[in-house]
Amino acid sequence: LWAIGKVKSSGARLCFEITETAVINDPEKALRIINLFRATGIGISIDDYGAGLSSLSYLKQIPANELKIDKSFILTLTEGPSDQLMIKSTIDLAHAMGMSVVAEGVETEHAMALLKVMGADTAQGYFISRPQPLSAMLDFLGKAEEHRESA
Repeated sequence: LWAIGKVKSSGARLCFEITETAVINDPEKALRIINLFRATGIGISIDDYGAGLSSLSYLKQIPANELKIDKSFILTLTEGPSDQLMIKSTIDLAHAMGMSVVAEGVETEHAMALLKVMGADTAQGYFISRPQPLSAMLDFLGKAEEHRESA
């Protein structure tokens, strides 16, 4: 789910999640480090977007592959048109900037359906699965793969 970029030397897939607080104290240093990661093929995900001081300049500065919309927005998705408009416009903006979009905190089938229509690329949350031990997760993923193959 969060593996975006390939590390050139090993072929491993890594993606670092960056929050705005990681950039806010020393933006120049943070952006230098982020650009070094990108240069090695490591993907960058902007995590918890919308939860704090997120701004358009923040999106513009960070060379990210992915934008993760904070669950506080997703949890209110079904409450009204203004919530839906904000999420849809964020998805459209991220796509226009070349990023994929992850919706965090998807807890209902209705929210999942709305996010699909809005164009979110990936969803995570309790509607899909609660945290579980590795053995149960492997079983879950195996069943999901079987379902995809039979569809």
